[in-house]
This record gives sequence, structure tokens and C-alpha cells, in this order.
Amino acid sequence: MIVLLVDLGWPSALMYALIGIAQRHTPDPDSCAARHVQCDIIGNPDFYGLGIRLGIYFQWLSALLAGPSAGEGLFVNYLVFALALYVTFFVFTFGTSCTFIAEVAIMLLISLGGIYIMLISRFYRNMTTSKARTRTGIGVSIAFDLLLFPTILYGSWFWCKMATGNVRPFAESPCGTTLFLFARVTPQRMRMASGFMAFVFVYTLLAVFFYQLSCAIFFLTSLHTVLLNRREVGASEPPDQISSRVPSVPGSQISIPALLRRVIQIGAQFDRAHAVFFRQSVVSYNCGAIALSVLGVELTLVWNSISGMYDIKSPGQLIPLIIGMGILGHVVWGKLTNDFESIRGRLMGRASEAVHHSAEHEGRTVDVEAGTSFQLPDSRWMHFPSHFTHTAPEPTS
Repeated sequence: MIVLLVDLGWPSALMYALIGIAQRHTPDPDSCAARHVQCDIIGNPDFYGLGIRLGIYFQWLSALLAGPSAGEGLFVNYLVFALALYVTFFVFTFGTSCTFIAEVAIMLLISLGGIYIMLISRFYRNMTTSKARTRTGIGVSIAFDLLLFPTILYGSWFWCKMATGNVRPFAESPCGTTLFLFARVTPQRMRMASGFMAFVFVYTLLAVFFYQLSCAIFFLTSLHTVLLNRREVGASEPPDQISSRVPSVPGSQISIPALLRRVIQIGAQFDRAHAVFFRQSVVSYNCGAIALSVLGVELTLVWNSISGMYDIKSPGQLIPLIIGMGILGHVVWGKLTNDFESIRGRLMGRASEAVHHSAEHEGRTVDVEAGTSFQLPDSRWMHFPSHFTHTAPEPTS
């Protein structure tokens, strides 16, 4: 119910604001003239400067490298970061300063590219986990809906305006707007390419809406079942018997709070060959998404001659850069630590076998320090050291 209210309420208010207010807004000619010198556009580094872009790229790489234990935290952190980026759309659309079409296209690439990369990584972790089921709080779904659905709605509105040739409240680049949509799109082909992008965004918008609507219907059906079962359960029945009615989620069929607190997702089990192929496919998709998003952002900056985007001077750029570097460093350090523990465990296992074999032939007493290592479902390695004394018999001649 909460997700449905979010999907219907917040996007509806945004659509009213876009159609009723933004389309009547006209950029100030003096403001636009102050932001360009001939064909060069004076960029806005506080929104898409080098430090901000690098910080976002580092977070994308972190999602690609992270294991199951750190992946969910990265997803939540990026949602908060992307929600802050989403504020720039309101500044661009409803602000008094001049905003160029290329700037909006850059922010759409950054926002939607990052969401896609994080979603694919999260889907892979949920599908390949060895747990029988994965529980995700409903708050993550609400935060995701607050970000994804309005962003797609905004993109649909933007590309529909571009396809119709009505670019208000945005301004064209001084020497023509050139964008990257899987290839270089010149001003002469802008309306045709914008029509294709409008179709993609509207189709995605409808798909997301009906998916969330189906989830809401499923939730309401489950809630109806909860209410019916609560009436049928006798007041004298022990609580443990009530909870055991649904082994997967204790008490979910008769407890409304239990139903609200968690969503059950059944994890698919793969054999080794399928898991390797699935991992390779996810890595390929994410690498392609990262490459296209980075190319789209950087080439749009170059083709539209947006200046001041390749230095880091303001604190507004340093903070996202340091955050991105810290997240990437934490993920890389975790991967290196896990690999080191794995190699050390294997070497210690082989060393203990060699010492045991040597003791049998030499007939001496040795102290053996061995260990056993195994990998947990969240990709961490557990090591159990052991120490014992072995006395081998004297060899017989």
C-alpha cells in the first residue's frame, strides 16, 4: 500500500509541476548569454564537475567488485547519493538560471546509468546467494521507488519535449546541441533520436508502473489473507503453534507487522557452470553499462564545448570524490583480504599434509599447526586453526 501511494502520489505531483509550471518557464536571455562565450559553455562544476563524476564512477566500480556482504550496503548508500543528485533536476527545471539541454542529458545519463548498474549487481547477488531466502526491508523498496519512478517520468517528459521541438525551459547550445545516444547525434537528427528515446522511456515508465501495481495487488491480497486468518485463529491457541503455520516467515499469515517488516524473495540455486556463466553475463552487462554511461557523459561535455569540467577546486567536488575513493578502497581491500585468507588457508592445508607425510618416514615427533577455511554465503572466509602433536612410528627396515 505504501509503495502504491508513493507511485501514484509523488509522480503525479511531479507531472503536474512539469506540465503546469515548467513548460511556461522561459530561460532568461541575459542569463544564457552570461554562460557562454561564442561556442563555449561555462559549465557548472557543482553539479557535474570532475570530482563529482569521478566519485560516481568509483561507486559504479565498487558495485561491480563488491561481494554479497557489502553489496546491499552499497546499494542503499548509492540510493541516498543519487537522491541528492536528483535535486539537480529541480534546480535545472524550476530555477531562474539558464540550463542547457546538454546539461540535462548528462544528469540523466549519470542518474539512470548508476541505477541500472546498481540494480544488475543487486539482482546478481540476490539470485546467486546460497541462502534459502533473502529478506529485504520494505524501506529500501520505498526509497528505490522515490528515485526510480520520478526519474523515468522526468526523462519521458524531457525526451517527449525534445521530440516535439519544444525545448523550453531549456536552451540550445550556442553552436547546436550534440548528444550521445549510442552514437553521435547531430542537431539535424536530434528530433528523430529524441523520438526513439521518448519511446524507450515511456515504455520503461509503463513497465515499472505495472510492476509496482502488481506488487501492490499482491501485498493487498496477502493483507486480506492475514485479516481472514486472524479471525480464524482461536484466542486459546498457543503462540508457538500460530507462528509455525508459515515456516518460511513465522507469523506472517496472522501478523500484520511481520508482513510489513519484510518481503520474501526466493533465491535461485545454480550449479557451478551456470553460476560462472551468470557471473560473466552480469559483469559484461555492467562493464557495457559503465562504458556507455562514461562515454555518453564525457563526449557530451566535449562535443558541446562545456568548459571548466576538468579541474577540482571547490569543496563540493572534493567531498563526493573522497567518498567514492573511500568506498572503492574499502571494497578492493575486502577483496584482497578474502583472497589472501583463501590462499593462506590452502597453503596451510598443504603444509600440514607434507609434515604428516615426512613424520611417518622419519619416525619423529612433530607439532602440526593446521587450519580449515571455508567461504560463507556473504563471500567472507572463515579460518579455524588447530594444533596437535603427531608421533610417527619408527620405520621398519
